[in-house]
Amino acid sequence: TVSNANDRPITFEAEFLLDPEQTLSGFSKRTKNVDGKIRWPVTIPANGRAVLTYRSRTLPDPDA
Repeated sequence: TVSNANDRPITFEAEFLLDPEQTLSGFSKRTKNVDGKIRWPVTIPANGRAVLTYRSRTLPDPDA
């Protein structure tokens, strides 16, 4: 959950590094890939909040 105590909307941007041992999916809002990172920009309303959800899964070790 991201909150905004301002009297005007703000843009919040979460950033995830891509990890070859992990997969991310099911983002609740649109994402974009920039320079090998997943960026997740979201507008948070004035005096409001936004709930962001996603799934993370560790990939099996190919050498195991």
